[in-house]
Amino acid sequence: MKVIEVKRLPNNTTYSTAKRKCKHYRISPNWLEDDVEYIPHFITTADLKVDDTIVCTQIKDVLNKLKIDHESQIIDNLIESRSKDRLAKKFRVENNKLSYKYRKKRYSKSFKKYNIEQYLKFEQINIRNEMRTALFYIENHLYYISKSNTNNRIHYNITTIPSELLGVLKIDNERLTELDLSNCQPLLLGYIINKTISNNKTILGDSFLVDIINRLIPLLFPSLLTDKAACHSDILVFIETTQQGQLYEYFANQLSAELPDKTPEERRQYAKNSFIKTLYSSNKYTSDEKEAFYRVFPDLSKLMESVKNELVKLFIEHERTGMNPDLERYTHSKNKSIKTPFIAGNDYLPIILQELESKIFIETCLPKLYENGLSVLPKHDSILCKVSDYQKVKEIFALELDLIFGLAGYHIKTKHGKEIPICQSICSNIQVDAA
Repeated sequence: MKVIEVKRLPNNTTYSTAKRKCKHYRISPNWLEDDVEYIPHFITTADLKVDDTIVCTQIKDVLNKLKIDHESQIIDNLIESRSKDRLAKKFRVENNKLSYKYRKKRYSKSFKKYNIEQYLKFEQINIRNEMRTALFYIENHLYYISKSNTNNRIHYNITTIPSELLGVLKIDNERLTELDLSNCQPLLLGYIINKTISNNKTILGDSFLVDIINRLIPLLFPSLLTDKAACHSDILVFIETTQQGQLYEYFANQLSAELPDKTPEERRQYAKNSFIKTLYSSNKYTSDEKEAFYRVFPDLSKLMESVKNELVKLFIEHERTGMNPDLERYTHSKNKSIKTPFIAGNDYLPIILQELESKIFIETCLPKLYENGLSVLPKHDSILCKVSDYQKVKEIFALELDLIFGLAGYHIKTKHGKEIPICQSICSNIQVDAA
């Protein structure tokens, strides 16, 4: 496996005040012309930390069985094709302005035509480098496995590898298949709300979140409790479509008149992004996607907004009195350091849903699968396994999910291992306007 190591040289001595990083870089023309030597990515011991826990050790044992399909030309063609696809999604060029996404926000910058072409070429090299590095780590048994202190998710080689590359991985010379819990986080949100409406105790849940929803439902939507059969709230539609695994398809269908130029798959992705932005953003944040979610699910949007407002109040009270020590670990994070009550309150709902997801996959399903001698790997809300183990894995997975959601309360989506498509060599998906 050959991995490109891209180097940039500081262009001047202007540095940012936050992290003392150079603001401007000069890119060697050799990199832009692909006149480079492929060399192994430099690995440090800090990159390869494996947490000393039973689950991390078990995951490492399965990783040691992973092999990469050594049809290098196919892999190279796949990387070239997928890097162009990702570049096209990240960047847009209109009227000599480059529009790009960075940390989920979109920015725009003016460039000369030549500079745009150079920049896009460099970004494609970076994407290819990222993909080749991910495979280099696996092929050379260089693993990093850790459990997040924030949401209990496991982060390791497979959760960070570009999904496009999963098709080249094999265990015992078999391609892998993926069992996915459809619309997992929306399902968990609907599960908690539904248990409140039905006056049933939740097997999964968080005491603070459940208490707030229990107080808000009677105030905001009393008909959900008194006459559920005659109620036409979109909250019930949300619960039903998440249980069927059809939330994003239903949402996308509702958007067909608003987005006539998009394909069904593009509308589905737009619908998924709309939910994610509504769940993860603060109540102050606005966007077209979030507004679309409000239009299709007005009652649910109102409930989610009210829940976040109540959680902010809870964290304000905790900051003043310290009366809820269980909230303390949610007042800081690795990326955001110490959080204000406003940030902590808005972050709490998505973090709890991620915790519940981890409880299902990491604490419940994964040990059962390993006890049965199955070589599986978790990937947040899905499980990877050999194609020959698919049926047995699905049976164990479904048995555990039945105990939580009930027989008809969830949907498992399967992505069977497919042959890697042989793609043509580089051809840009980004069109640069003529000067």
